[in-house]
Amino acid sequence: MNVGSLFSGIGGIELGLERVGFNTKWFIEKDEHARAILKQRFPRATIYEDVQKVHYRELEVVDILTGGFPCQDLSKAGKGKGLEGSRSGLWRYYFKAIREIRPKFAIIENVPNLLKKGFCSVLTDLATIGYNAEWQCLPVSAFGGLHRRQRLFIVAYPNSYGCIGIFGTKIEKRCNLDKINFTLTEGLAVGSWPFKPCVGRVVDGIPRRVDRIKRLGNSVCPIVAQSIGAAIKKYM
Repeated sequence: MNVGSLFSGIGGIELGLERVGFNTKWFIEKDEHARAILKQRFPRATIYEDVQKVHYRELEVVDILTGGFPCQDLSKAGKGKGLEGSRSGLWRYYFKAIREIRPKFAIIENVPNLLKKGFCSVLTDLATIGYNAEWQCLPVSAFGGLHRRQRLFIVAYPNSYGCIGIFGTKIEKRCNLDKINFTLTEGLAVGSWPFKPCVGRVVDGIPRRVDRIKRLGNSVCPIVAQSIGAAIKKYM
C-alpha cells in the first residue's frame, strides 16, 4: 500500500504506517524545518511545499492519503471559527485531494473539538463524492503512553466497501475520563512503544531548539497510526 501525505508535519502518521509495511511516496508540508526532518527520515519520498499549489492528479498514484489539517480554528484554545477559519479551512484542500486522487483509504486526524465544529461538514463533503467514514477519539494513553494526548481519527473509504469496522471494538474506560488510565480492547492493540523523547529542559527561560519541541507537540504518536494501519492491512 502506497501512501501520500498532506499537512505532514514530521511524519508521525507515516512512520507508523511504514512500520506495518506501507510505503510513503510523497509529502506536502509548508514548514521548512519539518521538511528537513522528512527529508532525513524518508529520503526516497518526494516532498512538496504547499497544498494550495499542488496539482493532485499529477502526483504519483497512492492507495492511502493521510494528514492532520490545521487545528487552530477548531481547538478550544483558538477563536472558534471552525472550518470557516483561514487555518482549519484548509480542510477543503484535503477534500480536494480525496476527490481527485480517489484513494482506497484516507486517514484524517485532528483535535476532538472537530466533532463540535465542522464535523458534519466533513462527513457531508465525503458523502458527496461517494465516501463512507468511521471515526474514533484515541488517546495515546490507550497504547501505553504516560500522557493522554487524545486525537480524533477519521478513516474514510469508498461506499462500495460497506461499513468495515476499521476500529474494531471501542476503547473501554477503566477510570474517569479526566484521568489517563485507559485500556484498549482487541482490534487496535499493538504492543509497547517508547513515548518520551530525550528533549533538553531548562529551569528558567526559553530552552534552545524550541522548534524541535513544537514539532513534537504537533505530531501524531506513530503507535496510534501503526494501529490504524494494521487494521487496514488486515482488512485488505
